[in-house]
Amino acid sequence: MEHVIAALRRAAGDLPEGSWRVEAMPRAGEALEMARIRLEGPSPRSWVAKRLHPRLLRERAAYAGPLAGADVAPRMVAQAEAAGASLWIVLEDGGRALAPADLEAAPEEAAALAARLHGIAWRPAPRPPWPRPVHVRHGRRHLAGEWRIALGRAQAGVVGGVLEAELLPSTEEAAAVFERSWAAVCTRGTSFLHGDLQAANLLRGEDGRLRAVDWSQWGYGPSLLDLASLGADLGERARERFLDAYLDARALGGDLRPWREALALALPYRLFIGLAVLAEYALRGEHGEAVRDRLPERARAWRAAREEASAWR
Repeated sequence: MEHVIAALRRAAGDLPEGSWRVEAMPRAGEALEMARIRLEGPSPRSWVAKRLHPRLLRERAAYAGPLAGADVAPRMVAQAEAAGASLWIVLEDGGRALAPADLEAAPEEAAALAARLHGIAWRPAPRPPWPRPVHVRHGRRHLAGEWRIALGRAQAGVVGGVLEAELLPSTEEAAAVFERSWAAVCTRGTSFLHGDLQAANLLRGEDGRLRAVDWSQWGYGPSLLDLASLGADLGERARERFLDAYLDARALGGDLRPWREALALALPYRLFIGLAVLAEYALRGEHGEAVRDRLPERARAWRAAREEASAWR
């Protein structure tokens, strides 16, 4: 980590004297490494260093591009890449992770963050299909690919005994869920997106504001995709408060019914994808008991969302 600390010292400029300490931040299941870098002394400071796997290099583009100057993510302060070594980015320490209970208690804060994020004036530039864009185009093809992967993960979960068979939709239901979700998200407009805006990717800073991390799926697409990701972590009443606050923050008031219907139809897609990811983690033995504890909760939410979506049809 010496080259990372050296890059940080060059970028941060006049840092106070003190001793440096590096704390590993293991995250099973991710093709990257993270560490908290602390400068201890009379004026202590801390940063988070993240090693990017090649498939996650687009995250650097997000911090250096549309997120620069936007108060929706920790600021990137340095980059470090030694000869033959991986790329590291160094971020301001964004604070503590937001617990699901915190989100449930104050969904309006997450709504304000989503509104600020979706207000970022960024659009993908027209370009030929080469070189590969650094952002994700959250269109029908991308979402259909995610859905196929989720169905495969869930099938493996059933075979492996971590999911009940009744949780796996039939071929006909799977097609219907995807088509209804895609049609719903297309009705509520497009914007800059985080792409995986869930409670696990939110931090509360020392100033009390929420900011988002893990920008590997950033891009452009239907705004409702981010809302469904956050809505999947909320109960019904908190979800209504979240949606109302979001619409107020973006001055999108008026008839709330179309938004509530669209969100209800999009939730099964997002909940099932999350359920499938948890099933894969459980099969791999990753994240320990936390995953197995969350599986029943996410399974109940998936069942409820299927029923609610049926009521709107």
